[in-house]
Amino acid sequence: MDAIDFEGLVERLRTQSSVASGSDTERVRIRTLDDVTVEGLCELPGALDTDVDVGACGFYLSPPNADAAAEDRETLEDRLGHPVTVDDGMVDDAVLFMDPEAVDAESEIADPSRIVLGTVEGAT
Repeated sequence: MDAIDFEGLVERLRTQSSVASGSDTERVRIRTLDDVTVEGLCELPGALDTDVDVGACGFYLSPPNADAAAEDRETLEDRLGHPVTVDDGMVDDAVLFMDPEAVDAESEIADPSRIVLGTVEGAT
């Protein structure tokens, strides 16, 4: 997958979800995290539809959020049981759990049913 414009993607996910509210439009699942912990992150996969292959999904975090959750990426991946991508372009007030195929090459939402957006309440 090409580099993702995480800032733009997160904004589109938030907008798409609020616009779709109350309609039949498929939208991402949004969960609120008080802060970024392994325990909180472990709840995100359960928010996906049961027909989504969670084995194809991974976590996408900013460096500060990854640091808050664990001392190193390998430990974090072991504890979460999924790949973890840490990217400087990822916003600090959100984490993503998604199938990388849910976003197209232009960082547009291709399949919202395979994306969970975790909003971080304590982010600055």
